[in-house]
Amino acid sequence: MSNKDVFKELYSKKLNKEKNYNKIMETIERKNRRLNQYLKWSLASICLVVVTCGIIAFGGNIHSLLTPDKKVVDNNVILNINHVSNEKGLVKTDADVKEVNDYNAPYYEVLSDLEIPEDFDDKEYINAIYTKSDRDNKEYDYLMQYEKIYKNSSNHRNIVIGYSEKNKPIRDYYFVDGKVSKIDDFELIIYQYENSYMTEFKYKNLNIDIETSDITEAELAALLQSIIK
Repeated sequence: MSNKDVFKELYSKKLNKEKNYNKIMETIERKNRRLNQYLKWSLASICLVVVTCGIIAFGGNIHSLLTPDKKVVDNNVILNINHVSNEKGLVKTDADVKEVNDYNAPYYEVLSDLEIPEDFDDKEYINAIYTKSDRDNKEYDYLMQYEKIYKNSSNHRNIVIGYSEKNKPIRDYYFVDGKVSKIDDFELIIYQYENSYMTEFKYKNLNIDIETSDITEAELAALLQSIIK
């Protein structure tokens, strides 16, 4: 039986029962409000202590506490994933794509031992991207970049790595600024749009542009570590 039912039964035969009942219930509710208020401020005090301790633990760097996307994969990898909406800058790319054999593509040590997910096809696809050396040209005569493609043919998981010594790899869209990630103290900016990760950087004189689809953060970190080492 609830408190209300007890009081109703207790005062059912008394005069002014409604008045007495309301008076008692007001007293109980007033006490409950005081108790709730006390608990509220007690919890707030506890939270304040926890946050204060957290700031001390981070050496006063409150930004670390306010960055929910910051993830320390291990001692050498800190990921700050910049989530973006569909308000990305679009650029119309005029280029021609030609598939090439791996022995026709230039060799770069930093891309020779990539960490690719185990469920991907046991094959590396390589394309050469050509643009026009002059916009009045009819032919695509300038080699802008190469790209390596890895994929799982049974689903949409894939990795595309564009690279060039001379040029910054072109893409159909761009992002501006963002929180910095670190791979072995090497800084880069990583973006996530829906199920895709994207990043571009220059490492050992090689301009690199990476775009993935449906891979995990752990797989992304492993890929980056296999390049930046």
